[in-house]
Amino acid sequence: MGEELTPAKKKPSRLLKALKITVIVFFSLILLIVLAGIIICTGYIDRSKVTMEEHIKEISERIEEKYMPKYKDFTSYSVYPVYDENEEVYCYLVEFEPEGFMYVHANEKVYFTAILGTGGPYTRNTDPMNGWTEYRLEKNENGEMERVYETDENGEAVRYLVSPFKMAKIKNERLYLLSANLEEDGCRFPAVKRGDKYVNVISMEEMDYTPGGIMTEYPFVGIGFITIKASFDL
Repeated sequence: MGEELTPAKKKPSRLLKALKITVIVFFSLILLIVLAGIIICTGYIDRSKVTMEEHIKEISERIEEKYMPKYKDFTSYSVYPVYDENEEVYCYLVEFEPEGFMYVHANEKVYFTAILGTGGPYTRNTDPMNGWTEYRLEKNENGEMERVYETDENGEAVRYLVSPFKMAKIKNERLYLLSANLEEDGCRFPAVKRGDKYVNVISMEEMDYTPGGIMTEYPFVGIGFITIKASFDL
């Protein structure tokens, strides 16, 4: 019998090789993009060591650069730390002259989430001429708590363009925004501390305030900071 002939193996075509290389490169790029996205979304700059004095300096620089040229009626401004019930700085109050104000939150972590439009180191609660309204929480006929606003003769909510502290002519006292400990974290009592008691600067009544206790009997303001949106950057 004659020897069996082994069929010759076909060499892969250049086109097939190029296709394999293209697929590998494509999926490698996808993996790199995903990894970069994870780093961007989870990485952050730690600003927890920035001092109160440094925060006030940085906030002042941003006010000078961005707000004083924009609002021509502003003649000057002041920046004050505002404390919470734990004697920690909750935010900063920027008070403009002759009117206008806003609260500014210093973010301890600034995340690398530029893709998602995340904000920077300072977040403002609103525009300086947006003002505030006074309200209390009272039970309605269904037994549910609802906001009851201070209104004018036309039944419209009264809006003030200076802060509650300026309205109360508070000077040379530590400023507080005390949590009402409600589901809405932004419900806070603007206050000063005299002796061992807090005084609500809206009503100027002494508060029987207990940190951690749910409180609705005093007037308060709504303050919130949306730190994940660059549109609320200072």
